[in-house]
Amino acid sequence: MPAGVSTREKFKQHEVDPACSGCHRLMDPIGFGFENYDAIGRYRTMDNGAAVDASGEIVQTREIDGKFIGIAELGQKLSASAEVQECTARQWFRFFLSRFEQAADSCSMKRVVDQLRAAGSDLNALPLALVGTDAFLYRRPVDEVSP
Repeated sequence: MPAGVSTREKFKQHEVDPACSGCHRLMDPIGFGFENYDAIGRYRTMDNGAAVDASGEIVQTREIDGKFIGIAELGQKLSASAEVQECTARQWFRFFLSRFEQAADSCSMKRVVDQLRAAGSDLNALPLALVGTDAFLYRRPVDEVSP
């Protein structure tokens, strides 16, 4: 990469290439918040001779779209989001029970989300919340399980 061309500038190509732009217009603005860290995680203020710009943006969410600077602000936006809390609970449920949630799991999912919120989004609350759900404690007969 030529001197003075930052990673951020190099990624501008994603915006104009139709084969890339569909996904990268969602990913790149979030990833730019991590620009203070190089490929192996070292903190930096310069990128290939150019000053690092760690400003980013969250797009196409239900509630937290907007600009941020650096990973601390990104983390604050994400941790305060009901959408992120619900998604986190859902992904933990899927991993924990080795299956996707079903309509019959709606009360269990609500309980997990409610307990995560009550714990201030502390991820340490999720295992205890999950083992207390009906989805974990009770197994439905095989003929009642939908595909």
